[in-house]
Amino acid sequence: MAEEYNIGRRKMTTYQRRLAAASEKDPTEAAMVGSVVREMAWVIDWLRTGHQPGLSRGTDRRGVYRSNRRVVLDEDLFPSLQEPPRKRFELSDDERNEALSVIRTISQREMTCLQLHLVDGLSLGKIAETLKLSKRTVQDYVDRAKKKILTARTG
Repeated sequence: MAEEYNIGRRKMTTYQRRLAAASEKDPTEAAMVGSVVREMAWVIDWLRTGHQPGLSRGTDRRGVYRSNRRVVLDEDLFPSLQEPPRKRFELSDDERNEALSVIRTISQREMTCLQLHLVDGLSLGKIAETLKLSKRTVQDYVDRAKKKILTARTG
């Protein structure tokens, strides 16, 4: 990507020189081309170094963020460190079939809204904006899907 910017900058620099040598100069165009060349050089520098140009002590370059400190955790203060790792959650064939039958009762739109809300953690407003629905409609879809799941669980 930096190479593509270099090629573009060379072309713009050549154009800038031709514009400066031309007898009829347009000051606004010359200023605009100069600005583009400077911006491209700035982007190339950022891509090359991985840091924002011009910042001598940016957050990512401060020593406090670069240190390799060891942290000793007291197991009495953190009881979760003493717990053995949990087994992977697995369903039996009957449980899997039951879960699939519940999922089949939920419409595609209800499932989409439920997944975006519960799994992806999106707000109802953001889901409504993404799917081009009203917030209330999204709320209805989520509530309806939850109700179908709860109804299937209770019998």
